[in-house]
Order: sequence, then C-alpha cells, then structure tokens
Amino acid sequence: MSRCNQKTFRMSLAVLTLAAIGAAPAWAQDALGLPRSLSQEPKTEPAKPTQEQAQPKPQGQETSGSEFLDLHRAELGVHVGVLAFASDYESSAQFGGGVLLRAPMPWFSRDVCGMEKDNFGLFLDLTVASIKRDIDILEKKSGTLLFVALGMDCNFYEDETFRFQAQLAIQYGYFGGVTDLHNGFAPLIGLAGRINVDKGIGITFNPQFGLGDSGDFVFFLNVGAQIDF
Repeated sequence: MSRCNQKTFRMSLAVLTLAAIGAAPAWAQDALGLPRSLSQEPKTEPAKPTQEQAQPKPQGQETSGSEFLDLHRAELGVHVGVLAFASDYESSAQFGGGVLLRAPMPWFSRDVCGMEKDNFGLFLDLTVASIKRDIDILEKKSGTLLFVALGMDCNFYEDETFRFQAQLAIQYGYFGGVTDLHNGFAPLIGLAGRINVDKGIGITFNPQFGLGDSGDFVFFLNVGAQIDF
C-alpha cells in the first residue's frame, strides 16, 4: 500500500477545506430549517383583484339574491287621491292622502321563485281620510279614517320608463268611532303604475280595492310621486 506524499496530502487538505467552507452555509441553513436560497424558492406574486373585486358594486344595483329585503333600493312615495265607499256606507267620496314605503325582495324573487330580477317587493302603505255618513239618526256621522296596509307586489312589466305591478295586502281600517262602522282587517288588491321622469324619481298611479264583509268595499284612487333611495 503506497502512502500519499506530502504535496498530494496538502493539495487534498486544501480541497477539503474549501469544500467545507463552501458547504458550511448550507449546513447552517439545513440546521435552522431555512431554504438554501430564496432564489431557489418559486416566487409568488400577490393575487391581483379581479375586475368585479376592484370595482365595488354601485349603490342601487340589484343583488344576487339571499337578502330578504334590499333596503339600499327602497322607495318612498307620497300620494293623494279620492276614496269612494260602497252604498252601505251612505257617504259621498272623500279626499285622502298618505305615504308608501317599498323595498325589493331578492330572496323571494330569486331563491324561492327562481326569477332573474327582483320582481317581488314588500310595501307598507298608510292612508288618512275622512267619512261623512248621510244618516241623520246616527249618533256620530263623521270621523277621521286611518288605513294601514302591509303586502306584496309583483312587477308584470318594467322597462326604463314604465313599471306596472299587481298588489295584494292585508289592510287594517280604523273608522274614527263613527256609528255602526267597525274597525278591522280586510284584504286589499290593487294595481300600481309608475312613470320615471328623472333618475330616482317617478310619478305613480295606484287604484286599490279594500274588500270588507257582505260586499262592502272602499275604493282608493291615488296619484303621487316616488323617490328611490
């Protein structure tokens, strides 16, 4: 067995020393659990927001569903009109006025009915009027009337200018203590039309029937204006 000469030993020792010096950083990184080089790891860039994420949805735009009421697209209206009474009331037509608050129903329209738009809405209508009965023997012939209706409407036609709706509601009528007239609930049916005259402003036309017992009814013929939130 030949032995290495001194020159060969020195060269081998120098090579091993250089190798050890070069490997030292790698051993240190392995011991610390660090990557050998940041350049060896794949560079990940932060996800860029999509166009929908970058641009917030404008206020007033229809939602995709799941909300029971979309109050961001609520409508507030005021109306005036005439109330006509069935013959049993023994009263001539009277003037009245009130307010209406309406909001679309995305959950019912889209999730329940499978519609592409929020055609259904929930509305609350308050009307104040009066009555004067033409019956002399009554103890109290006249008084202030208050009608509160809560119901749903459905768009059966809508474009940029016109909107037409059918209405179905439960209405509570308060007859101001007039003799032989009783407070209570009655079904209400109606039609509602709107003409858009400006952005967020419309003119409304709203005939309604409040159906009482024994064929008694109150007919509401209202015109008004609506403002969108």
